Amino acid sequence: MTGKKRILFLVDDFSKGGTARVVETIIKGLDKEYIPILACLDASGKLGADLQQRSVTVFCLDRKPGWDYALIFRLARIMKDQKIALLHTHQYTAYFYGSLAAILAGFVPIIFTEHGRHFPDVRKPLQVLTNKILLPLTAAVTAVSEAVKVSLINYEGIPAKRIEILINGIDPQPYEKTFDTLKLRQELSVEPSCFLLGMVARLGEEKDHGTLLRAMVLISRKIPAVRLLIIGDGPKKDELKKICLEIGIEHLVIFTGNRSDIPCLLAALDLSILSSFYEGTSITLLEAMFSGKATVVSRVGGNPYIVQDGVTGLLFNPGDEHDLAQKIMLLLENEPTRKRMGEEGRKLAYRLYTQSRMVREYERLYKSIIDKK
Repeated sequence: MTGKKRILFLVDDFSKGGTARVVETIIKGLDKEYIPILACLDASGKLGADLQQRSVTVFCLDRKPGWDYALIFRLARIMKDQKIALLHTHQYTAYFYGSLAAILAGFVPIIFTEHGRHFPDVRKPLQVLTNKILLPLTAAVTAVSEAVKVSLINYEGIPAKRIEILINGIDPQPYEKTFDTLKLRQELSVEPSCFLLGMVARLGEEKDHGTLLRAMVLISRKIPAVRLLIIGDGPKKDELKKICLEIGIEHLVIFTGNRSDIPCLLAALDLSILSSFYEGTSITLLEAMFSGKATVVSRVGGNPYIVQDGVTGLLFNPGDEHDLAQKIMLLLENEPTRKRMGEEGRKLAYRLYTQSRMVREYERLYKSIIDKK
């Protein structure tokens, strides 16, 4: 094929979450030989509007509740009209709809990328059967971590030999700036002498903020000058605020909501926490590493592959507030170790988790598939 190759990126919801940010990073970093186009099953949000400002074509398909048959035909029409050379689907729902539409559009080559899993993960026999039908029509399957690959094997019935691991990466530049962290602490009513913890995550069940809140009770008994930022929004917000009242730590916890100044917030932290029940390759964990912050994260999913326990941070047993509290206090009480881990994490991030490395790997995959046509 000659000329620029038109790639359609298909996602469920582009208005929030780590998957949307990964796709945004790929689109922005693509070589000029590719023309990226974005389609969203649901909302496109601010990220979609930002891409449109960069002259990226964005389609919002307004998926109807339940099984939306008409969406398949709309998506197939987009692929035909836009002369799509390759469809890159992100997460399973996009893969399912995208595969059927790609068939109608003349068997457009498909990549399925799995970013994370629902908690708890279960095997669905009908989905496994569907995968056996779709896989022969799929050019490539990628997972963002070894843990996600294992889930695809165990719960989706996808053979290991069909799955390639392509680890997420982000642009380090926003985290290299110097921020007025004292001013930020003043805005948040956090004293300069207080230890400041933070967790950046959607307020959903899978992130298990409850364990972190219960750990705060234990931590505050030994280290009263400690505060916690809960950064993000989601369906569990009211429940989490209620828990804070019930266990008496409402004065220690600050719910910031969604913020656009994550690099500044991370710079103000003493320690970054991630208490999730499951993670693929957590974008917020990578952000903390590029910010030079030591991390305490749950020993689940892709976390142990990213955090080198005792070197760049500490791992704790998921759902165990006592273990979490102990690990946090260990680092709060040892500033040299905390600083050293943060710097080691930053070095590791620059070596393995940059935007440029991730985009070049996807471009290699795109080229190998498109050249076969």
